[in-house]
Amino acid sequence: MANDKPVPALGNLRPWVKGQTGNPLGGPKLPAELREARRKHMANLIKLIHIYVGLTEEEAKERLAGPGALQIEQMIQGQISKASEGDSRAFQFIMEVMCGKVPETDDHTSLADTLTAKEKLAALKKMTDTLELEVANESRPTE
Repeated sequence: MANDKPVPALGNLRPWVKGQTGNPLGGPKLPAELREARRKHMANLIKLIHIYVGLTEEEAKERLAGPGALQIEQMIQGQISKASEGDSRAFQFIMEVMCGKVPETDDHTSLADTLTAKEKLAALKKMTDTLELEVANESRPTE
């Protein structure tokens, strides 16, 4: 809630009380079916990224040349190609989809900005290996 006293320099505007949000009820809630669809699509996006991160450039081109290739696959491969060429924003996008938000350093630059293209590619490959191992472990029957 705003202060009741206007600030002369701001005309009739009133500043917010420190620590209080201007939108206490938050944004409108999505219907349950849209939230579920978003969750499924995000899961599929993550799976596709995992697939394409693990492919060589030639394997990706071959897969994308097939009749069943989706546009989203072309976009994902495009982001992976940009990331492997050193594009920090593309790398950050892939990392955030796969792992969540990448923490920022104190000077507000992304951790991805501090890595070379080779280091980024190595990180993506290591992440893929780790996730493949995790998936394999999940697939094993429990005793």
